[in-house]
Amino acid sequence: MVDSGSKNLLQRSAIDDSDKKNILLKEMDLLQKVFDKYDGWIFRLRAGCVTAVAALVSLRIQQPPLATLAFLLVIMAFFLEGLIRWDHWYGYVERYNVIRRFLNGLDGDSLYIYDLKNYKAGDKRSFRSLFSSESVKSCFFKKEVIVFYLFVIIFWGVLLWLVRK
Repeated sequence: MVDSGSKNLLQRSAIDDSDKKNILLKEMDLLQKVFDKYDGWIFRLRAGCVTAVAALVSLRIQQPPLATLAFLLVIMAFFLEGLIRWDHWYGYVERYNVIRRFLNGLDGDSLYIYDLKNYKAGDKRSFRSLFSSESVKSCFFKKEVIVFYLFVIIFWGVLLWLVRK
């Protein structure tokens, strides 16, 4: 048997505008934690790439094909980082920007809450969109990414040159 006082607990509470704003600010906080996690993944990927290249090139003295494997590892790491940015990080950045524009009054009157990748708004990205010029430029050809992997390739070349001497 349920008394009338507990029935009130089962009813949905009304959410006012200040609650919605707080929910969106909390969602932005959650998105920032996701950014930190993926930035950590990218940092570990890069550190592992440099370590593996150095190890494979230093082992080249005994086994010459390992230098080629080190170069292929750099290419694979570059591609993997681009996919991380496309699938996870970039999608969350889009949602973060939508919330920021909404809270600043620049974008629309309504917004879904707790839609971390903006799927309910119809922004679900398809595999085909990976190959659009905007996605390729924003995920694979950021200046920071290009400079880092160019330095790794230069590092690879210098190590090969030093090992041959």
